[in-house]
Amino acid sequence: MKQNKPVTFLHLAPDDVIDIADGKGVSIEALSGAIWITQSHDGRDIVLERGDAFTLDRRGIAVLSALRPATVSVMAASSQPVRIVRRLVPSLASAA
Repeated sequence: MKQNKPVTFLHLAPDDVIDIADGKGVSIEALSGAIWITQSHDGRDIVLERGDAFTLDRRGIAVLSALRPATVSVMAASSQPVRIVRRLVPSLASAA
């Protein structure tokens, strides 16, 4: 029997930051735009552009940030929903 995995669609403005907690196995696909991904204890920088996908391969926090306006799909590794937290990051322009 096929098990449905939850999918979340996110629309990100430039510099929006998203945290995914304990996302090992979560698949992320850039449907438009470009995003940057980094994971806990991982020296790589992953950049996804439209049509690219990446599966998180580390435990801990993964951080996603939009390099330009983007829409991404986030598919859970199991039937449990993904824990996604949108960070409020103050704009550098408004801090000046």
